[in-house]
Amino acid sequence: GMESAWRDTEDMFLETASKVYADIETMKSRLPAEIASLLRVQVGSELPAATLAIVDTAFANCTNALDSLLPPLADAIATTIGNTCCEGLQPLRGILATYRMTNKPPPTQHSRFVTNILKPYKTFMTSHGQHLSKEATHVLTMKVSECVSQKYYAMAKDLLDSVKKAEDVLKRLSLGKGVDTRQGGSSSDTDKISLQLFLDVRKFGSEIEHFDVKLAEIPAYSKLWLFIKEEAESRMGAPTRPTQEIASTSVSAETALN
Repeated sequence: GMESAWRDTEDMFLETASKVYADIETMKSRLPAEIASLLRVQVGSELPAATLAIVDTAFANCTNALDSLLPPLADAIATTIGNTCCEGLQPLRGILATYRMTNKPPPTQHSRFVTNILKPYKTFMTSHGQHLSKEATHVLTMKVSECVSQKYYAMAKDLLDSVKKAEDVLKRLSLGKGVDTRQGGSSSDTDKISLQLFLDVRKFGSEIEHFDVKLAEIPAYSKLWLFIKEEAESRMGAPTRPTQEIASTSVSAETALN
C-alpha cells in the first residue's frame, strides 16, 4: 500500500544520502592533498610555484563548497530517521489507560516500548553506518536523539497535564476518593504515571548511550530527564514508594545531567 511505498522511498533516500555524505567526507579528506601531489609529480616542474598555489586554492575552495553540504544533508537524514523513531513513542499514551483508575500497583520497571524507540536508527546504522565516519555517526546520533527527545518531552508533559487536570476536577467535585494521592497510604494515578515515566525516560537515556554519546550534550534529553526526575521526586512521599525506591533507579543519566 501507500505506507509500504513511502517506506521504500524513505529507505532509498537514506541509502543514497548516507553514501553521498560518505563520498563528500572522503573527497574532503583526500582530494586537496592527492590533487596537489599529482600536479607536482606530473607537471610540477613545468609550472611556476604561483600557479600551483592558485590550483591548490581552487581545489580548497571546491572542498569547502562540498563541506557546506554536510550539515543540511545530516539534518535531512536525521529528521527522516527521527520522525520514524517518534512513531515509536505512540504507546506512551497507553500509560494513562494502564494506571488511570485501575488500582494497579506502582511500576517497578520500564515499559516495553522504550527499547524499540530508536530501533529505526539502529537499523539505519546496521545497513548504512559502515559508509560513515565516526564523526558523522556522532553528529547523526546527536541530531536523532535531540529530535526524539523533543517529541518525548511534549508527549510526557501533555500526559501529566491531562492526568493532573482530571484529578483536580474529581477533587473539586468531591469524587476524589479513588484518586486521592494520600488516602489509605496508597499512590495516586499521577504518582504511578510519574514513576512509570521516570523509569521509561531513564531507560531511554541508556538506549541513547549505547551509541557512545554523552546525555549532557543533548539539550532536549537534559530537559526531558530533569522534568521527569523532578516530577517523580516531588511525589516520593507516598508510603508505598519510599525514597530509596526512586534512588535505586538512578543510573548514568542522572550522573551525567547533575
